[in-house]
Amino acid sequence: ARKADILFIAVPISATPMVIERLAPLMKKNALITDVTSVKTPAIKAMKRCAPPTAEILGLHPMFHDSMVADMRGQTIVVCPVRTGPWNRWFLSFLRHEGAVLQKCRPQAHDQMMSVIQGITHLSAIATGIALRKLGVSAIKSLKFSSPIYRLRLEMVGRVLYQSPKLYSEIALENPKTMNSL
Repeated sequence: ARKADILFIAVPISATPMVIERLAPLMKKNALITDVTSVKTPAIKAMKRCAPPTAEILGLHPMFHDSMVADMRGQTIVVCPVRTGPWNRWFLSFLRHEGAVLQKCRPQAHDQMMSVIQGITHLSAIATGIALRKLGVSAIKSLKFSSPIYRLRLEMVGRVLYQSPKLYSEIALENPKTMNSL
């Protein structure tokens, strides 16, 4: 942290503020600190509180998983700029050059939007998986009778259930906007 020009925080959502609190005070005074967590408000608050007052602050949220896309071209990255400067401009320029679609917003607006895009979507996929299991329905066998929309739904259920349960529980539980949306 003491030597980095750009300090990336990429840890589980629940650990993000604590890691920021430990590392941000060690930063160079004109470095950039950024996170890639799915919940912005607590991370941004911790960066503002703990980073040097001259440090650049940028919240990022890539809206894709690296195992599901070949590169960043056409992929959305939500950007929450707080304190901008040369590192911030350079990094955002790099992301644009790589083809990322940058969507700028405030941390609170991000968290509200994620309560729908991630929270409700993930929770409904999990509920569908639980319902299929409780009903004793084989997803594979059900495909013989399926419509295109059902196949899309099963694909989403599979993607969510294949990922880390801890990740999805944190996306839902660490974002207060998700819990208010349900």
